[in-house]
Amino acid sequence: MTIATTTPAAEAARHTMLEDVVHGLSQPRKTLPSKYFYDERGSKLFDDICELDEYYVTRTESALMNEWVSEIASVIGPRALLVEYGSGSSLKTRLLLRNLISPAGYVPIDISGDYLAQVGATLQAEFPQIEVMPVIADFTNSFDIPSPNSS
Repeated sequence: MTIATTTPAAEAARHTMLEDVVHGLSQPRKTLPSKYFYDERGSKLFDDICELDEYYVTRTESALMNEWVSEIASVIGPRALLVEYGSGSSLKTRLLLRNLISPAGYVPIDISGDYLAQVGATLQAEFPQIEVMPVIADFTNSFDIPSPNSS
C-alpha cells in the first residue's frame, strides 16, 4: 500500500492554483494564468511554436544574440553566475555560455520541473566545465538562487 505524502511547498502550490482557478473562473471573462500550461508537454509545445514562421520573436532574439554575443560576454565578464528566468529550452543561452569567460555557473529557472530537469541534464553534459543548477520555481513568488560550489 502506498501512502501519498505532500510537502508544505507542494500543498502551498496546490492552494495557490486553486485560488487562481477559482478567481479566474469567477470573472465575467474567464481566465487562467498561462503558467499552468507549462508542464513538460506545454513546454515542448511552446518550443514547437517558437519554430513557426509566424513566431518571429525567437528568430529576432537569436539574430540579436548572434550579432552581439561577444560584446555581451565581454560586459558580463569572468566568473559570472548566469541566472535566467523562464529559461525553457535554454537554446539561445547556449551561445552565451559558449562565449562567457569561466562562468561561475548557470541557473536556469522555469516552472516546468520535468522539462527543466531534462534541459538541465543536457546542458550539464554539453557544458561539463560549468555548474548547471536548475531551479524549479514560479518566479512570481520568492525563491532562493543557489550558489555555485566552486565560488
